Amino acid sequence: VPKHLRYSTATRDAINEHIKSIGMDIHKFTYSIEDQSKAQALSIELGLYTPQKYENTRNVQSKLAIQHTKTLAVTTAPKFERHTRIFQCQAGIDNGVGPNASKNRQIPWRNVGCSFWVRYSTVHVAVTGECIGIDQISGVFDHCDACLDLVEMDRDPLIPLNIDVCNHALDLLRQKTPLALLRDQCLKYSEKRCPGLPGNHQSRFHLVGGDISSLYRTIAQELGIDQKSAAEENLDLWFRAKDPSPPVPGMGESVLHYQPHVEGQTDRFELIICSEQMRDALWKFGHKKQVLMDLTFGFCSAPLLLTILMVIDDNGKGIPVAFIVFTARKSAKAAHADYNTALLTRHLQMFKEKIGKSPSGEDLTFLVANTDNDTRERKALATTFPDILLLLCSFHTAQSWKNGINRSLAGVPKGEERQAVRKRLGSFVWRLLHEVIDHDEALDLYRQEREYWEGQSKHRSMAKRKQAEGALKFLKYFHSYLGTKAMWLSWSMAGVIKAAEYLGIPVQKITRTNNPLENFNGLVKNHYFEQYKHSGRLPRVDYWVQCMIASVIPAFFDKRIRKQQMTDYRHALRHIQPGSSHAAEETAELD
Repeated sequence: VPKHLRYSTATRDAINEHIKSIGMDIHKFTYSIEDQSKAQALSIELGLYTPQKYENTRNVQSKLAIQHTKTLAVTTAPKFERHTRIFQCQAGIDNGVGPNASKNRQIPWRNVGCSFWVRYSTVHVAVTGECIGIDQISGVFDHCDACLDLVEMDRDPLIPLNIDVCNHALDLLRQKTPLALLRDQCLKYSEKRCPGLPGNHQSRFHLVGGDISSLYRTIAQELGIDQKSAAEENLDLWFRAKDPSPPVPGMGESVLHYQPHVEGQTDRFELIICSEQMRDALWKFGHKKQVLMDLTFGFCSAPLLLTILMVIDDNGKGIPVAFIVFTARKSAKAAHADYNTALLTRHLQMFKEKIGKSPSGEDLTFLVANTDNDTRERKALATTFPDILLLLCSFHTAQSWKNGINRSLAGVPKGEERQAVRKRLGSFVWRLLHEVIDHDEALDLYRQEREYWEGQSKHRSMAKRKQAEGALKFLKYFHSYLGTKAMWLSWSMAGVIKAAEYLGIPVQKITRTNNPLENFNGLVKNHYFEQYKHSGRLPRVDYWVQCMIASVIPAFFDKRIRKQQMTDYRHALRHIQPGSSHAAEETAELD
């Protein structure tokens, strides 16, 4: 048994015993047409394949994997090479054996102790890699019964990127194409050749996350080393009520509200973006459900603020359903903070009115909402949706407490003395945030903690008194989070339980943080617009709006569709026909 095969000791011993008692299958072939026909037929029967530089040849449903390849020049004909490949059935691979041993099994097929392996010798043209003949096929050709009965993988198979798509992506990288544009061009390339298909049995046609690093590594190896009108004029031309002329047909259908900044008439520019896809998602995943709300700035070159509303789908993923853009007033001293409850309430009420009614004739309503600590956002939501349950983002809440502890302990010497207080207070607030579901119990724990530190404040040790002083300072600050039951409910597990009851879903389905929205903020500010930046400068607001409506929003929803297609595709590839040792042929190709 070749040493390169990854068998457990017991399986290897059993195979050696089998070879001693029964022998191996050994087939040698001449270069006659008859012999080579037999060799081809046997290789097809066994499910063998020959890797090609310019073509994906391995069926990803195949149970066979190449464990070792040895290449030698043919001494009698230097223009040719002999490749000897060792194939092993993945249903017999012990992942804890070999140079790539690992505790966690990443191989898609379960190890059932299959003893199938093959030594496959072929001759190729050295320059082109073209196979001109098969010399020998030998090994143990029988799959065990358990392997033949195995028709579903334990996990999705590893699927290589189609070579043509890969080469196209490499050409784009060589042209210094920005990554986001590269992904779009590669998608168009594959959709043109094989529309609607994420892949076939040999390769996938769409890029996924890890491909970019691989492409960059390839490029590194090759190198030897690891506008005339003002923005506001354009926007008015696109979205004005009379004779609008947008650069992309249908842009106006994605805008619920447009208000230009007219000196002496309006003090702000306002725009509410909500495409048809966003509206569909809003009614499906947001109406009478949970919404996340946050404000951000610094996404374009103008002093604009952006309110994003996001709903959560059945898989816990965030979907933006509204972008409310507005400028700071010229008189504002701090542009990023130039808003109030009345303004946000007007925006939300306008959004609610403009969105219309649901297919069943109901007005839009949210039952649960997540915000950060901004009271202006919370009051606006409560005014617009009176029955809403407001939750505080647990991440922002915990971060506020952490900062509060650090501020309060500034007078405690650094080192063990400060760390001891931080650890105790950290455990105290963690328990309140994640475990306590009764307000009286929370108040009791707070009282106990305060009494403990009040006792420490009378200690003879100056260090103990300093610790107590800092801790009591924090507890005084923290009391505002416990003072009313409504406030406590907004950040405690009790609020999460109540939200689950409101929505009629399991507690674990409630989103406690605004992280999905924060992540999307990062994408809006960086990823989606990276290729449009000039020397790091942010895009103009007209360009930002045009890109959001015509590119970013459609791309976001297209990505959701492709991701679901890929999930369905991977799941479908887990199954092969019962009793088959290798995968069936498949015809979908990229031309």
